[in-house]
Amino acid sequence: MLLVAAAGCLAAAEDEADAGLAAARTATSGVSRGSLNPGKRGLALPASAKVMLIPINDRNSRDGMIDEWQAIYVERRLRRAQNENFELVILEIDTYGGVVQACERINRAIANCRVPVIAYVKLKAFSGGALISLGCRAIVMAPGSRIGGAKAVTPFADVPADMRQKLDSDMRAMVTNLCDANKHPHAIAIGMVNSEAEVLETDDPQGRFLTGDALADMKAKPAVVHTWKRKGEILTLTANEAVNVGLASGQAADNDELFLGLDVTPSETECADITASETAARALGHPLWRVLLVVIALVGLIWELKAPGHGLGYGVFAFCMGIFFWLQIFSDNAGLLEIALFGIGAAIVAVELFILPTFGALGFAGFAMILTSIGFLFEAQVQLELLEQLLAFEFCRRAPLPMWPRPSRWPVWSDRLR
Repeated sequence: MLLVAAAGCLAAAEDEADAGLAAARTATSGVSRGSLNPGKRGLALPASAKVMLIPINDRNSRDGMIDEWQAIYVERRLRRAQNENFELVILEIDTYGGVVQACERINRAIANCRVPVIAYVKLKAFSGGALISLGCRAIVMAPGSRIGGAKAVTPFADVPADMRQKLDSDMRAMVTNLCDANKHPHAIAIGMVNSEAEVLETDDPQGRFLTGDALADMKAKPAVVHTWKRKGEILTLTANEAVNVGLASGQAADNDELFLGLDVTPSETECADITASETAARALGHPLWRVLLVVIALVGLIWELKAPGHGLGYGVFAFCMGIFFWLQIFSDNAGLLEIALFGIGAAIVAVELFILPTFGALGFAGFAMILTSIGFLFEAQVQLELLEQLLAFEFCRRAPLPMWPRPSRWPVWSDRLR
């Protein structure tokens, strides 16, 4: 009985302390319990939630920007959040942007995730970061942060007029779909991706923000009270402006204020940052290292074919190619065809070396299959390099232009290799 009473007193003291901290934060920052109003965005969050934090920044990507490697990194965590029954995912965004396809891939993963995903812009969500924010159910800004500047450009030179029209049309459709799904203001998002669109604020509460073209098409035109963006400009908003236009639900200086504003007391919080195995894969995943692994492996195999019997060359080949394919699978870049060709080729070479010598017939056949599988992997990367460079975002021209892997085909395998 005394233990029960003591436990009750302790719980009451903790509740009182939490209430005191919440009151202190409200007095200093203006954030109060539930002030971010997640219900307005259709979010029904439990009072005690299991929360996963996923950092999206230019440090935990492979190429210093949002790329396919980082898209796989986010996909892997969203799948785990869903499989391990997390109740809220928060993307901590601080990035200059990245590749269009990678941002689209992240947004598809967000849309397919059954766990609610909120964007928390800690410093900047430029370019691709703004697109990912628009793909989330709600956006919360840190004081002093900014969001926008998402016009698609090439890293080489100005885009020809016909290509510019195609890019602007596609980007406009993309952000319109994101705004439809997540109830963000359409005109504001369009102003972030299209320099030719005017963004106007009117006195009509039902259509507060309009593009200049939409206003021109209206018969009964509301009065324009403010011009947020003129033609020839790209819209970027401060934290206060993002809240003012209804893009962001509010501001929070840190995670404690964010949870307070969402009226969530986390039962468990996990920061799903880059792991040691991902760091190793990122370092070894550079094209130079992959080429060296293949060269060393092939030298070992040729040595074994020329002087069979000791097995050392075959061991070097197996070790280097094991690391090579681990990197390919980890990067979602190895398909069934490449793996099957390599496995069958390696088995045939092993038969030639250790079981049934055929004076090179089987060995050379297996060697050709191994080379073909490796060639397929490198060919796909070279083909995608040009395509992805054509659709890089503004702010990313400072980053190197690497070779990006092909679209995801082995998500389950890459999950198991973390």
